Amino acid sequence: MLTLMLDVVRGCHFHIRALWHIRTLLILDAAKTFAVAIVSSRLDYCNSLLQGTSAGNLDRLQRVQDVLARVVAQAPWSVSSTDLRCDFHWLPIRQRIVYKQCLMTYKAVHIGQPDYLNELIQPC
Repeated sequence: MLTLMLDVVRGCHFHIRALWHIRTLLILDAAKTFAVAIVSSRLDYCNSLLQGTSAGNLDRLQRVQDVLARVVAQAPWSVSSTDLRCDFHWLPIRQRIVYKQCLMTYKAVHIGQPDYLNELIQPC
């Protein structure tokens, strides 16, 4: 699990550095789109497996998201990353994990997709 986490963090930092180099050439909407498409999708990779992992692992991913928000907004380190995430309407990592699990459960119960989860869920 730790090697998977480190690979995700390393890959995210690679793409954040690439975005940082071209950020002055992009408008804000294009930078947000790039950030969500490339980096945030990597943060969401296997996030249902992260439920119950250590706080240190989740903090690593949260720091990646904080750096991403600062690069997209071209904000200095003195600006709160929490405020930047709120401006961009990005959920923190812990809430993203819970949201994804709730969304998968809702789809399994109400839509019946995916079938393998629908068979495992029994209504109370």
